[in-house]
Amino acid sequence: MGVLTDYFRAPNSAAVVQSLEETDGGSPLSAEPPRFEGVDAKGMDPAVVLG
Repeated sequence: MGVLTDYFRAPNSAAVVQSLEETDGGSPLSAEPPRFEGVDAKGMDPAVVLG
């Protein structure tokens, strides 16, 4: 199994915690509508592809 990575910007850590609680730990980017602006980077290894 590979690494599943999403990159997003949130106003603060409390907003991230609230989003994770509301989505049962799911990505804030997969919610409808997405909770934060970001990039769904599943399948990309950040150290290799984004480096």
